[in-house]
Formats: sequence, C-alpha cells, structure tokens
Amino acid sequence: MRWGTRASTIVQSRIPAARNPKAMDSFSATASVTFKNLVLASETSQVLKERFPIALTRKERALLDVLVSAGGDAVSRQTLLDRCWPGVNVTVRTIDTHVATLRQKLGRGPGGQTYIATVRNVGYRMNPQA
Repeated sequence: MRWGTRASTIVQSRIPAARNPKAMDSFSATASVTFKNLVLASETSQVLKERFPIALTRKERALLDVLVSAGGDAVSRQTLLDRCWPGVNVTVRTIDTHVATLRQKLGRGPGGQTYIATVRNVGYRMNPQA
C-alpha cells in the first residue's frame, strides 16, 4: 500500500463525514452556525466546507467562532487574544500566525477570496465577499 493511500484511509476512518456521506445528516441535526459554505457545529466542534471536514486545532476553532459570531464586524487583535487566550501572556503576532494558518486550511470561498479579511490597524473580520 502506498503512503498516500494509507494516509487517506486513516483520515477517512477517523472522520465520519469523510467515511460516510450520510454522516452529514446527523451533523446537520446538531446546533450549527453557517458562513457561506462553512458549517460550524456547536456540539461536535467540527467544521465542514462543502460537506467535507476541515481539521482545525482548538485555538483555530476558537478564533473562527469569535470571528463568525461577530457577524462580519471587525474584531480587534486584543479582543481575539482576550477571548481565545484568556489569562495567557502572548503577543498579537500569535493571532497573526494562527489566522494565517486558518486561512490556509479554509482556502477560498465561493467568491474566490479568503474567508478572513484583514482590517488594517484593527484586526480581522469574516469576509462577506468570500
């Protein structure tokens, strides 16, 4: 068995929606929030893009939750730090690094732009044109 085949088999065996498209039905039954073609499930902490799961770390998921809950409004880096790293002494550069990784994992939206837009001298927001 080639490595690529083995890796996809391992991923598929660990993610119900990848293994069985009907798993999406049980995913939809849980409380979820959507933005464009992204679905964020509250109970399972899963994120789906066009019915395919995206593997996110806890911090990436926390950042995404804060940005989506802002409803397209800009969220300052300091607010993101306070909400995602409460009581931890980290720099705003930590936010920039995590957002860059999150953008990479999410890819581009149906509109061809990234889901997360930078608001100069403020922070970030979900991009309504994505």
